[in-house]
Amino acid sequence: DPNKRIVKALDDAFYAAFSYVEPTNKRIHISIDVSGSMDQIIDGTAISSRDAATCLAMVIARTEKNHEIAAVSDTLTPFPINPNARMEDVINLQRNIPFGWTHLSLPLEWAKNEEREFDAFIIITDNDVNSGKHPAQILKDYRNSAHGVKDAAFIVVALTSTGFSIADPTDPNSLDAVGFDAALPEIISGFIKHEF
Repeated sequence: DPNKRIVKALDDAFYAAFSYVEPTNKRIHISIDVSGSMDQIIDGTAISSRDAATCLAMVIARTEKNHEIAAVSDTLTPFPINPNARMEDVINLQRNIPFGWTHLSLPLEWAKNEEREFDAFIIITDNDVNSGKHPAQILKDYRNSAHGVKDAAFIVVALTSTGFSIADPTDPNSLDAVGFDAALPEIISGFIKHEF
């Protein structure tokens, strides 16, 4: 049995590390893929895509004041994360969201139809996509709409590689990140702030 004091110390360190991520102070929409395939283990790690997605969304929820989080599969479901929530509680809430086909253009369609202004869209997925229009085209429609942000960043965090992306590789405001490591929040933040 693990020593409870050591487990608590590691747990506390995990949450304390979130404070080292610098906020972008931008308007960010995060969508977490909640399909069943998100339970697969990420290559080279001992964690599932679902766990990694939850962790990344929690980092953003704790550092960014102006953010919205949704769960996406065949529907888009608001999924606010309390900044003080524990990871296991958020994962359990996520597991209870009904899911169907993976339709990752929904967040962009929603933002365009609802005339919502976001500086960045982050989609966290295992890239097991099987439904809907291509998000890159919907992103162009959003950027060109009356209330769209013309240079809105689009970040696809593909926790597993399938050899293709839902982003346009020729778009300078789109970023593909494949896999998961501790540098990811800093990379996302720098890209949203146009630091590279």
